[in-house]
Amino acid sequence: MIDTQNTNENIASEIEARSAFENRYGVVGSLLASGNYSSWVHQAKWEAFRDGWMQSEGLCCTKI
Repeated sequence: MIDTQNTNENIASEIEARSAFENRYGVVGSLLASGNYSSWVHQAKWEAFRDGWMQSEGLCCTKI
């Protein structure tokens, strides 16, 4: 059985994290339809930021 509440919390937290990340660092290159950034350096920075954010929220660190 899938825990939809936990999944929804993860999605909401990732949306908050991306908003906070883009407010702080902007968007370098472009945001692709896949949700990745076209700049690999910016993508790596986003992944580290997202993982830290999710850990601070007590959520898992896998991409949704």
